[in-house]
Amino acid sequence: MPTNRAGSILSLSQDGVYPTYWTVAKDAPLQWSIEQAGKCPSLGILGGVRGNGSPVALPTDFDGNLIPGPGDDFFEHIIYIPTSIAAGVVLTTKTYYIELYSSYRRETRVFQSYLNTAGAGIVITNLPALPSSTPPQSGYNLILQVLTSGPPTILGELDFGFDTVMVVLPITGQRTILFPYEPETPIIEHLSFLTDVRLRRDGTEQRSSLRAFPRQMFEANYLLDGVERQAFQANIFDGQNNPLGMPVWFESTVATAAITTGDFTIAVESTAYTDLRSGSLMVAYTDYQTFEVLSVDSYDATHVTFTSAFLGSFPAGTRIMPVRMAYADASIKAGKRLRAVENWNVLFSIYDNTVDLSSTAAFSSFNTKVLLDDPNMVAGDTLQESLENLLRNIDNETGTFQITSDWTAARPGAVKRFSTRTRQHLWEVRQLLHALRGRAISFYLPTFFPDLTVTQNISTSSAVLTITNIGYTKYIRNRQPLNVVRITFTDGTSIIRTVLSSAEISAIEEQLTMTATFGVNKSVAQVSRVDFITKVRMDSDEVTIHHLSALGDAVVEIPVKTVLE
Repeated sequence: MPTNRAGSILSLSQDGVYPTYWTVAKDAPLQWSIEQAGKCPSLGILGGVRGNGSPVALPTDFDGNLIPGPGDDFFEHIIYIPTSIAAGVVLTTKTYYIELYSSYRRETRVFQSYLNTAGAGIVITNLPALPSSTPPQSGYNLILQVLTSGPPTILGELDFGFDTVMVVLPITGQRTILFPYEPETPIIEHLSFLTDVRLRRDGTEQRSSLRAFPRQMFEANYLLDGVERQAFQANIFDGQNNPLGMPVWFESTVATAAITTGDFTIAVESTAYTDLRSGSLMVAYTDYQTFEVLSVDSYDATHVTFTSAFLGSFPAGTRIMPVRMAYADASIKAGKRLRAVENWNVLFSIYDNTVDLSSTAAFSSFNTKVLLDDPNMVAGDTLQESLENLLRNIDNETGTFQITSDWTAARPGAVKRFSTRTRQHLWEVRQLLHALRGRAISFYLPTFFPDLTVTQNISTSSAVLTITNIGYTKYIRNRQPLNVVRITFTDGTSIIRTVLSSAEISAIEEQLTMTATFGVNKSVAQVSRVDFITKVRMDSDEVTIHHLSALGDAVVEIPVKTVLE
């Protein structure tokens, strides 16, 4: 075994990455001769491999450290770009360009073989006849297409064999199919947060949000007949255990000009108030048999640019919708009706909802927290409310029993409902839901009910509110959550004040002293309503949005309970 002088360099490289260099100690044995190293398939850099005659020892300075030369990083290799392909979600044919380049300056290399271990549906459309002689400083520009047909999971490599090296190009991806059947309304969207709530004995609590993004699910009802029903059943039969592309029907826009084959950019009515993401998918949709899915590259207020060109053409007015990746529920039920009509109900779990839309800019605030003082929607003629207390029952089942509580008072509960009529309002509510993060973040909510009755006029310099005696001083005693009141006047204005103290002044009246003066002069007749504003949080990590149309018509219901923090 020959030995090497101190300071020479041994270079090893694997998997097409930059080499690692070692400085050889004095009289250390060499593991390869220069001739052997030139033939070793594990030696190389920049995704290429050193050929016969390529040096493995580079000049060094007097300390034995490496002084790399630019030629060693480029020449005498087979260079390939890209070094890997991550196809991602394949809902439509994807095209990639592969460059194989011989940087040898004098020697001709031979492109001998090509092997695809990634399975069917991976096609190079312009592969040369092999073997192919590759002159110095030349190469191949190959066109690779990842087709929608083939195994659901793409996992393998493309092997390009040259006479001196095997170039290995890993390729990964996930094939899926669009689920192009239009559901009935309403489409029910579920947002699922996850909060760790730690409750103390006195009723105060600490909360931690455990999910960076809410889980998202779509519940859709399909009423189908004829060939479309048959196609639906065949589609779900094969696709129930595979990822599906789910159009977001309630966030559609329309093309304002005809789409022609070869277009990369299309004009749309608007992209505002839509969960549109660069890198995600969109579909141009006519019916369940006529559509095309492309990946979004960029967008502005009225245009969307895609990473590839349209293969087909579509007229102006075509619906353009985002597409989310989803799995269907494990159990899908249907009801068959007369005349070959069938009603299917499917729950889709979205797995690419990794986006935080949090914003509270559209809502009022109080004490640095969100105040939801917009009108509360009433379901039927009832606005639900509740009271909760932590009661302990001491009972040995043979004599008297006793009930105690560690809480000083009951905790009210209520429901907040939104009824949106525009895409903007629905978007703002969606942003709010992301910001509140389920049960994690508290906010303020009025009771929207006449809780107190004013008996004396309000003075601008006064901080005293005289009300009908309801036992506020005796029972409520200025405690949370009933220590903040909102006084609404007949002209639509309102003021919010916090109760500092209270006192009975007679059997029929009591007075509440506020922390600040009212700043207005109002008569009793000008007071429309006095209600409490309570600090609350959502009482569930699950939120449902009932989408009634693509115009922003939706109903959102949030159960809430008061909190002590």
